[in-house]
Amino acid sequence: MRKNATEYHIHVNCYQTNRALGRRLIGLGLFEDPITPDPKVNHSCPTHHFTFKGDEKHKVDEVWTKVALALKKDRSFRGYVEEEAIATDRRIHFPITQFKSVIPFPFRITGLVSVPSGKSKATDIHLEAPLELELGFLQEQLIENGFFKILTPKEQIFTLQLAHVGDAKAIVEALRKYFEICGGITTIEMEITSRFLRFPADFEVAPIVPFGGLIF
Repeated sequence: MRKNATEYHIHVNCYQTNRALGRRLIGLGLFEDPITPDPKVNHSCPTHHFTFKGDEKHKVDEVWTKVALALKKDRSFRGYVEEEAIATDRRIHFPITQFKSVIPFPFRITGLVSVPSGKSKATDIHLEAPLELELGFLQEQLIENGFFKILTPKEQIFTLQLAHVGDAKAIVEALRKYFEICGGITTIEMEITSRFLRFPADFEVAPIVPFGGLIF
């Protein structure tokens, strides 16, 4: 993959599927991400999660068309597929340090709202930390403010989904200043949702932070 400023990801989140579809997705160039829910946190997690990464938009478009058609044809599939754009030069990295709560958490959400059929989130914020870091109070604050958590073999990942890109940018800047002082998180990444399809069309997706639903 060339080191362009923008990287595109296609994610297929399967809540019900079959092995044949999984093989078909892998044949189209996706790979399966081994993600699991954290047993200490009551968050739902797809049973299978497939990803494609690319930085040449025309190739990503080709894969998107084939993936969307495969999901549409497979009547057993329940879940969604999304395309996201990531500005790789805007990823924020921090050294691995134990979290210390020395200043207040920088924002509060006023609540989460459901996403109507035919609509989608505008953006995600992902926070990453090594599995071995004990986040304690930080994890409590993140979950209280709308983040949900999954585990990979090496990392714990917290995700916040929002209706408005401007709100997400404000949160990223607030969290950058917070983690520079308090530590605990090693990466902040913001992803812009460019395409989103649910199967079936009324499949219920995770709730999001509404526009303006923040208090700093």
